[in-house]
Amino acid sequence: MEFLDPAAKKARTIRLFIGYALLAVVVALATTILVYQAQGFGYDRQKGVTRSSLLFIDAKPEAASIVLDGRQLSDKTDARITIAEGSHTVKLSIDKYRDWVKQFTVTGGEVKYLLYPRLFPKEIPLAVTRVLPGAPAWVSQSTDKHWLVYQQVANSAVLTLVDFQKPSEEPKVLTLPNAVLPVENGSYGVIKPLEWSDDNKHLLIIQTLPSGAVNYVIVNRENTDESTNLTTALKLTNDQQVTLRDKKFDKFYVFAPAKGELRTATTKGNVVSAPVLTGVVAFKPHGDDIIYYVTYDGAKATEANLVVLTDLKNKTNLKPITRDAANKYLIDVAKFDGDWIYVAGSPSNEVVKVYKNPLARAKANTAAQALPQFSMRIKDAQFVSFSANTRFVAVQSGKQFVVYDAEDDRTYRYEMQLNIGKEQQAEWMDGHRLTVKSDGRIYVFDFDGMNAQNLVATKPEFGAYFDKDYKFLYTFVPQADGKVGFQNAKIILN
Repeated sequence: MEFLDPAAKKARTIRLFIGYALLAVVVALATTILVYQAQGFGYDRQKGVTRSSLLFIDAKPEAASIVLDGRQLSDKTDARITIAEGSHTVKLSIDKYRDWVKQFTVTGGEVKYLLYPRLFPKEIPLAVTRVLPGAPAWVSQSTDKHWLVYQQVANSAVLTLVDFQKPSEEPKVLTLPNAVLPVENGSYGVIKPLEWSDDNKHLLIIQTLPSGAVNYVIVNRENTDESTNLTTALKLTNDQQVTLRDKKFDKFYVFAPAKGELRTATTKGNVVSAPVLTGVVAFKPHGDDIIYYVTYDGAKATEANLVVLTDLKNKTNLKPITRDAANKYLIDVAKFDGDWIYVAGSPSNEVVKVYKNPLARAKANTAAQALPQFSMRIKDAQFVSFSANTRFVAVQSGKQFVVYDAEDDRTYRYEMQLNIGKEQQAEWMDGHRLTVKSDGRIYVFDFDGMNAQNLVATKPEFGAYFDKDYKFLYTFVPQADGKVGFQNAKIILN
């Protein structure tokens, strides 16, 4: 019998092992194919082996139709789409809204996120919320976009407060007492807003009296009687400037530009410290424990040193930049996705340098210098700013822009075809869009210069004021009778 025949038994064993081996090869091949398919690999008879990518795309308003490379898709935003590697064009459309278009390139296996598109109405509904007797002297909006404060009449202690959650209600009148806002020969002088605290309740303003005397005042919008004249409380001199420390209404930096002295101060006990830094030409604080500053101390005659002070004691040097004859420097710092990004430049330089995580690459309190990762080349740069989500940093000179994307680690360079003055700064609308005034109109465009949209009219001295949900855009517009309308524009239709 076969099971008793040694030769037959051996042959049967060999066949079994061959079968197992072939099965193992098939399983391995199938697994490999599945793994490569999961990673986007495929085969095209004309192109050979290809590798696809993933596109996640969303929009506001939601449920926009998608045209990819001229082909209408059945998907609507929010969507997950498999696309081939290479260059693509996507167009988003919604009835009664303007199209949004983007050209982009993906590599094989890449996951691309386009979650920021915003479509604006073709016809924007407009209404005048109220009519003012004239243009306000100034306007300031809180960081959370909830409150708008303006001074209707210059040389006045009366301010007007608008609640953007109840914009149709009569505004609240804020009157600052003379104990906080002094009068000189019957005049309040010139008042200007500086910055809001992070509680969105307090606004730092500066008052310049006819004699040139200066007062810094913290305005409490809920109760003006609880406002504070910092110049009096902290016994400040006229050569000292005040900024908020860590955006807190009771903590400050006090800077004397002529002396180069920087101090800290607090209204808790009305304490002003001894100088924490000297030789400061310009500075940019971040949080409670970082001061990024420019100094000429120890620098070559043609250079300006960049230093980061942490915890008010540790100094880290960054590679110097070229000195500016007018002592104007563009410096800023922000943190994005775990990376610290420092930028530095000046109008006299043709580059703005970008330093990533410099404190991790140079030892504090030594002569070591952190080198910049790269430079953004632009002539006569006037402004530098981070987007609301700190992903982008924009450098601007009039209509010329260079924008660095920290997430994709790439730079966009473009020129807007708008009438933008050299001293006119474009402002970030949100984390992905900039707004700018041109010829009495508000324009908005994406960080890469794409999708520029002409929105609404505005008086040239005022900007765009959005509510926190970006459903309305408010502007100040001239009226036929010479008065000024406080106009609301509906940018999300029902």
